[in-house]
Amino acid sequence: MTDTYEFAKSCMPQGVELETPYVSKQWGYINDINGGIYSNNGLTLVQFDMSSIFNSNALIDVSQMYITVPIVLTTALTSNNSNGTLVAPKAGYGWSYAGLKSGYTTILHGADLTISGKTVEQFQPNLNAYTNFKLMSQMSQDDLKTLGTSLGFGEALDNPQSLKFNPTTSQGQTNQLVYPGAGDTDRALTGLVGGNGLVNNKPFAFTTPDFGDEPLTGQQGLDTYNNGYFSRLKKIVDTSVAGSATTMNLYGASAATGSTASSFLTASQLSNEFKPYFSIQNTNYGVVYDIAVIRMCDIFDSIKNFPLSKKFDGILRLYFNMGAVSSFLQTVGTAGVMVSSASTNTFTNTCPIIQSCLPAVSYPATAVGITSGLSIVKSGATSLFGGVNLATAGSQHFMPSCRVYYPQIVLKPEKLIPYISENRAKKVVYTSFLFNQFNGITSGSTYSALVQSGVSNIRGVLIIPYQSNTTNGTCLTAAVSSVSTFSSALSPFIGYETGPISLINLQVAIGGTNVLQNTLNYTFENFLEQTSLYEKINAGDLGLSCGLINEFTYSNAYRPYYVDCSRGNIGDLLTPRNVNVTFTNNSNITIDVMIFTEYYQEMLIDVESGLITR
Repeated sequence: MTDTYEFAKSCMPQGVELETPYVSKQWGYINDINGGIYSNNGLTLVQFDMSSIFNSNALIDVSQMYITVPIVLTTALTSNNSNGTLVAPKAGYGWSYAGLKSGYTTILHGADLTISGKTVEQFQPNLNAYTNFKLMSQMSQDDLKTLGTSLGFGEALDNPQSLKFNPTTSQGQTNQLVYPGAGDTDRALTGLVGGNGLVNNKPFAFTTPDFGDEPLTGQQGLDTYNNGYFSRLKKIVDTSVAGSATTMNLYGASAATGSTASSFLTASQLSNEFKPYFSIQNTNYGVVYDIAVIRMCDIFDSIKNFPLSKKFDGILRLYFNMGAVSSFLQTVGTAGVMVSSASTNTFTNTCPIIQSCLPAVSYPATAVGITSGLSIVKSGATSLFGGVNLATAGSQHFMPSCRVYYPQIVLKPEKLIPYISENRAKKVVYTSFLFNQFNGITSGSTYSALVQSGVSNIRGVLIIPYQSNTTNGTCLTAAVSSVSTFSSALSPFIGYETGPISLINLQVAIGGTNVLQNTLNYTFENFLEQTSLYEKINAGDLGLSCGLINEFTYSNAYRPYYVDCSRGNIGDLLTPRNVNVTFTNNSNITIDVMIFTEYYQEMLIDVESGLITR
């Protein structure tokens, strides 16, 4: 194989004139049409009118367009959860109180796209869950190291080893859960350490660190922590303490006197270059200023396959999931004991925030509650824990509105003329999806349902199970009463992980015919035959594949089930057919499932005018 490649490389024609077909490539951006007004309460609509993106002498590479969202993550601590009395964050610790889940697309609930007055992508909810799976299947480890921080993933995925489950049956009014058992400093702590339900929110080792791994022999999972979550937290530089008062001494206000600067960049200088940072606002509020980068090709396959065009007459509507969540916090003598409730959570369907499980030393001694809110441009108004209003922080992001960045390209004349003439009716094929959700599937029960009807060109079916909103987060602690349950997708204590939810006897039927000759029952079958092959160029030759979902992660932390339905005769694919899904819940918990039905669509594009035909 190496010899063949080397010989083919030697046969390739070379020349200065062949190095690039471009004369120039320049980037520009447009602001949204919201005028700086964002509701920041539940689903927040952000709109872009891209009809002005036009240059008669240049082409637009739509596939490289990306969106920047100025997000503000605000956190406040309370010393009384009944009347919302605030207490200032402990100096030097506030930067790690809360962070975002893996991937900036987690803040995006849904979107739709219209081009030349025609709907190309229709709104479907939970776009974030689908996009997260797609990105994790497409990215390589090199991609994660290079682009992970830019796209909000960090330098590593959330650690499957540090995933824990605090179930109801392990709690008691007088003897709360020991997390998760006796044996060392970490495990000797009592209470719901990490939170109620599924948790993976501990970014630091409580004892001996070892890059998230178990450092010593003993019970499985001893002293593990989520180094993936930490890799996202460390992106935000702390400017809340002055110069020489910090360990790194790189950022923040100068503490030294005289002509010698005691830090490289102040908060003001950081904002000049739009670098994310953390600061204390109005004494009691810890504020993270960040810029969420979302590539349009990641959320829409139609954009990914869009050709170079002189005009892009598109209207883009994005529905961002903004809101706030509060958790009860016990810090006196106990580290990281947290309890949340659906009644103290204003997010829709998914919560993009993680509240950190930290040692008691991280908080003021009087802190008994934590409230974190996510908003665009400035902190949104809230009323949690008896009146905690995060808008009082008075934060204002250094980027005043959302933007879409796009490249304009000038082709060499000898390339431009044939390109235009040959692509006045360029066919583009892309993948869209339809969403459905089914709730309350009990342990051991078999579930069979019509998922979608009358769908043509079906590509595949993706099933993502979660612990049910009727059971996850159930709490029996004496210190906290009236806790209402919430799904693990809405939890502030976990990222994309679903837990090892087992579905057996899995079958998908298209038009009454089973897609699989044999039902899928075993973990290795699901992973090797279906999920691991999603979006792969090659299935057999090592070194040509990619993807971040490995077998260990799939077995223990994140279980998306995918069934490829694209194979078949042309006549069958073009015929509208029903999609049925059948499986047995082989888990010991009640689950909810998100089901995404992928299907192919086509459109014709005139690269000269930008007009499309469906």
